[in-house]
Amino acid sequence: FFLFLSLKSEAANIIINLQSIMVVPCFHASISFFLLGICAAFPAPQVSRVLDLAPLCSSPGGDGTTSTERVPWEFTRFLSQSVRFVSPPSLLPPMPATAVPPGGIIWSPSARASSSFGNWAPLDDVVMGGASKSVFSRDGYWSGTVTEANSGGFVGIRTLPLGRKSRALDLSGCSGLEITLSVPDNTDMKRRFKFVVRDSTDFNGVCWTSSFEIDPSKLKNAGGWPMSLRKDTTVGEIGDESNKSQCTTIKVPFDKQVPTIFANTIQGKTFKKNNVVGLQLAYSKFEYDGGLNPNFSTGDFAIRVEKIRSY
Repeated sequence: FFLFLSLKSEAANIIINLQSIMVVPCFHASISFFLLGICAAFPAPQVSRVLDLAPLCSSPGGDGTTSTERVPWEFTRFLSQSVRFVSPPSLLPPMPATAVPPGGIIWSPSARASSSFGNWAPLDDVVMGGASKSVFSRDGYWSGTVTEANSGGFVGIRTLPLGRKSRALDLSGCSGLEITLSVPDNTDMKRRFKFVVRDSTDFNGVCWTSSFEIDPSKLKNAGGWPMSLRKDTTVGEIGDESNKSQCTTIKVPFDKQVPTIFANTIQGKTFKKNNVVGLQLAYSKFEYDGGLNPNFSTGDFAIRVEKIRSY
């Protein structure tokens, strides 16, 4: 039984890491689809985890859980989140990057159809065995529940790999990005997030990371929180038309970004402004190199991405 589970886990790991193996593209594709078929053919039993890793800490979270608590691991959610971020192999050369001047809109709910980064999807700690869960709507609403169960403690959203007709962005003439975010007016908890820019299509490539805080006490009123989230999301409805929101704009200078892999800083890397291929937002209990996020709390959260532009 456990051998069967381990084989399924190994198959999924091979799918994820196959990008970094130097193989013939046709073989790459064949093996990926074969392994994906194996994983999809058999429903995953509801077990806590195949490997019981040592807990990182045992302090209680805001949702009443601790990192020593074990809950059933959602294997199918792990698989669906992981596989969608693996870029399919291509024998065609990449299309030339699109030059973006300062002030250019990189993403907004209204411009998503014409943006290279039109589609975002969750990438939560389920990929590491955790139980946190988040959803992202086409209107920019990101919400969910963070828990430290199964030694987890992070949620995130990431742009999907560029399609055949999408182009990387050339931001050579820009100094950084501005992200405008809003939160419901009834939010009073200070939280620290991470914004990531990617210049590589590798699944586990370098994350050019910037940390920032959202302090509701210092935000300006942004008017209405115009849309109630779908009732089938993790946290249900955020509110109705009468709800207010608070807005902030975060500047992310390229020369201040921290190169990381799995939240560990690395050296000797140069950010390729002429090849921006992905963006990511994360809310994690970890900061860098094993340090903890000073403004992290488990439980429900909600935030809206209003706009991302260059400057």
